[in-house]
Amino acid sequence: MQQPAALKYNHKENSIMNHPIFLMFSVLMTLFGALAAGPQTVFAVCDYQPDCYGCFCFDDTGAWDPGGGFIQDVAKQTLGTRESCACPGVPACDWDPDPTDPDRSFSNGGKPYYQMVLGCVEPFDAFSIAVMMDWGGTSFNRRTAWCSETVSFWHKHTYIPYTGGYCCDWHPNWQIYSAHDLMQWYAHEGLFDDGRGRWIHSHQVDYENFQLGVTVPVPGAYVAIRGYQTGNPDQWLDWGETGHSLIIDEMWVHRDRFGNVFKIKVSLLEGNSGDIVRNDHEWDDILDLTSQGPAFLGSRKIFGFGIDRDASGQPVYDPGRLHYINYSYAKASRVYPVPDATDPQWNEAQFQAVSAYAELVRKGGGPLVTPSSPKLTFDALPDEQNPWNFPNVPEEYTVDIDLLDEYPLPVTGMELIWDGGFLPLGYKIKHAGNDNQYEEEPVPDFSGLQFPQIPKNYHVPVAFLKNQEKVRHVRLIFPSGTFKKPAALKAINFQSAGPYEDAEISPDLTVRYPAMPWLPLLLLLD
Repeated sequence: MQQPAALKYNHKENSIMNHPIFLMFSVLMTLFGALAAGPQTVFAVCDYQPDCYGCFCFDDTGAWDPGGGFIQDVAKQTLGTRESCACPGVPACDWDPDPTDPDRSFSNGGKPYYQMVLGCVEPFDAFSIAVMMDWGGTSFNRRTAWCSETVSFWHKHTYIPYTGGYCCDWHPNWQIYSAHDLMQWYAHEGLFDDGRGRWIHSHQVDYENFQLGVTVPVPGAYVAIRGYQTGNPDQWLDWGETGHSLIIDEMWVHRDRFGNVFKIKVSLLEGNSGDIVRNDHEWDDILDLTSQGPAFLGSRKIFGFGIDRDASGQPVYDPGRLHYINYSYAKASRVYPVPDATDPQWNEAQFQAVSAYAELVRKGGGPLVTPSSPKLTFDALPDEQNPWNFPNVPEEYTVDIDLLDEYPLPVTGMELIWDGGFLPLGYKIKHAGNDNQYEEEPVPDFSGLQFPQIPKNYHVPVAFLKNQEKVRHVRLIFPSGTFKKPAALKAINFQSAGPYEDAEISPDLTVRYPAMPWLPLLLLLD
């Protein structure tokens, strides 16, 4: 069979094969042997996706498919995961993922992109996506700062707050892409008695009314930091320029002789600090870094904490990472609350719109799924535990998805994840708003595409280029003969666009105090 152009040798002058590293051919053959039938396949892809698995500058530090009982257990298996092939400064790295955008850099690529942003949990899944990108006609999310994506990835692999991480009835995807949107997710979930999240705002932290997961965070809690400007009044700064995501690893609660809390020391895990997953920060008192205290993380403060809750509404945390330190010789002085800083970016109308939609979908039991044939025995969106199974029966199938109302944020596309046993081709996807006026979106044509080995999953991204802000109905149309073999659709992830992204530059998390020191909190007693 004719080899696809995307998988052929590339003999252009800027080919990686012309770089001296190619002299290490025997070593590379060993590295690539598990991936491909021959080196020519890998080198062709590496010419244009040099940050993908198996290419010479790829960094494979950290676990691919982490597991564990608590989110910190999962997170620590990914420590050391770092970007690959960042330009400039890397030999032969002259690729550009978006040549139409002169402001794009070459950072944020490599394993964090394929794992944290695209959700791959094995090397060849990542490599197969690079092959699809090289084939063309795809719309995978671009390489971008990945601190919030990492937090989402950790939640998905711990099966909290829901079994699909952040994916639940009203939220269309396990992954949330920015600190702003993570904050909003926790705030929306907190509106429901059975919601799996709660948001503690910076000014709501209260040591005197100490309640774990209510007035103070817990180990494993999500932490959003944001630029902060003192003045009259104080003011939070732009999410897109300053937003950043972390989680709490351990907590040390300090109490005086009367049991009053006067300090909470924490250690933190960062999904992306200096382009690497790391855990090298400890903060002496979490309150100092909120809007109530004097300290700064560079120029930023903690905007708030996201608390994961179980089905009974209790905070989810590892009690082995919560420590109490009691002082028998001291009494804590009172900490007086301060007013909240202003937030010029808060969009109350949007928050209320998403809240109303979340309540509607929860009351409705989730989006409605209606297949056209009794042979299709499913009635909910697919997930990894409950895929859509299509038999190889020669008839046309349609599946209608009703989101119950127009989704309150723009829907930029959807990703279909098919089991690696068979990749259906030639189907159509349409969407409409409340008006039922359907628009068809192009599905990538992977006919003729060949892989060196069968991927575990086929990731098929479909961009919504029309009427992104009016999406309620989605229709999948599978013509007769589409399923020449039985196929399983393992997941559908809708991609929604919030108003902000994370800061492209990871912040300097050095704690900075003002010239006037913080007043002592302890009084020695006789």
